[in-house]
Amino acid sequence: MQPQNRHRPNATTLAAPEPPLWRAAKGVTLVDDEIRDVRSPPAASERLMDPSYGEAHDPTRPAPEAAGRRVTLFIWSFSGGGVEKMTLRLAGALLGRGFAVDVVVFRESGPNRKHVPPAARVVVLRRRWSVAGLAWLARRDAALARRLVGLRPPAFLRWLPAFADYLRDARPDLVISAMPRCNLVAAAARAVLPEAPPTILTERNPLGFRLEREPGYARRFGKAVPALYPYGDALVGVSNSVSRDVEATLGLPRGAVRTIYNPSWSPEIACRAAEPCPHPWFADAARAARPVVLGVGRLHPQKDFPTLARAFVRLRRDWRGEGPPRLVILGDVGKGDIRDALVAIARAGGVADDLDFPGYVENPYAFMARAAVLALPSRFEGFPAVPVEALACGLPVVAADTPGGQSEILEGGRFGRLFPGGDEAALAQAIAETLADPPAPETLRARAAEFGVDRSTERYLALWREIAGRPDDATLAAAPR
Repeated sequence: MQPQNRHRPNATTLAAPEPPLWRAAKGVTLVDDEIRDVRSPPAASERLMDPSYGEAHDPTRPAPEAAGRRVTLFIWSFSGGGVEKMTLRLAGALLGRGFAVDVVVFRESGPNRKHVPPAARVVVLRRRWSVAGLAWLARRDAALARRLVGLRPPAFLRWLPAFADYLRDARPDLVISAMPRCNLVAAAARAVLPEAPPTILTERNPLGFRLEREPGYARRFGKAVPALYPYGDALVGVSNSVSRDVEATLGLPRGAVRTIYNPSWSPEIACRAAEPCPHPWFADAARAARPVVLGVGRLHPQKDFPTLARAFVRLRRDWRGEGPPRLVILGDVGKGDIRDALVAIARAGGVADDLDFPGYVENPYAFMARAAVLALPSRFEGFPAVPVEALACGLPVVAADTPGGQSEILEGGRFGRLFPGGDEAALAQAIAETLADPPAPETLRARAAEFGVDRSTERYLALWREIAGRPDDATLAAAPR
């Protein structure tokens, strides 16, 4: 049986309104169940100067369809990851075109909170017990609720009543959600709420690859994804690799999942890259004497920094030139266990003094502009922003040829060397070859500009126009039951 999308804009709600389960962040108030922004919109100069806005748009010339329209961008939190950064760039571009934008989150915390564009409204959902969310869904669609139940109610359901409350009160014109947890909440709301607007679900990582290899991920999402994703009006993958993976996982025909690259490039990167770098190894004299290999990303098994550490030991062991390289890895160190393992690898190889972890930094571009090569050893990615940002700084990139958009960014090796994932010897060789013969920085910068905020934003708006013109019951093809 194919899922039936019950979106009828003029229908009444299926149940009496529940007490509000969401709150608007500071600067916004809720008056008589109607959301009203109490802040003044930023001046044109502020819009164009705020780096979160991405590319410069003339705010006095909004997109024709923007008048009175509200777009909801739905993410987990404001952590320091690429999903959050890309979402805020998209928010800025939409604001620049005249749309009202809500950024809806489960948690308001995270280093990217300060980078929310001034005119965007932040909405924080209040969670309930998962069983309460399941009961809420069962009252509206008992068959769908039964399909989701395993040994315990799925955790994502604890936010579903709050998101439904938000949709009823805010009445946005479009929802764009990111990652499985938010996608599932948005899809469930679209399945049962007449007032739910057109909804675009975006996958940022190869879904099937993770379901097959990560038991915890499969327990959380393996049953819910095929049950709920078909209720979305459109599915988007952030790279062709991700799109084909999602199609295979859900049994969809080729082309059913659209590819829209992340808005990874913006003019502000060059401005931030020109700022001073606080790390002594990146001072002009220091980096001229000893080049720096750069890694960027949270210390998580996905990023596979142990392969980079072992490759660095090999690189130093085989180094025959002057000024042996150093290695710096930027990003949240988490609990510190992976950092300790990397230090142990470096210490065993005799290079621990030339390995450093500055942690999360506000301006990685100042490091990228002064490094000699960026190494991306990830086991998988979606469409990683880091290599695009590195190219924008003129920094050569060496990346693992693993599931994700890395090969697409580097065009199969044309704009940077690729190596087999997990192969430390191949990574060491690729770094050495890049240090010996780096590509022209202007070529790299031109490639980065192809993944700009404008292009991504226009693709999302074009997709919205397409799905908004479909019949009310049009959805993606049903996934296998």
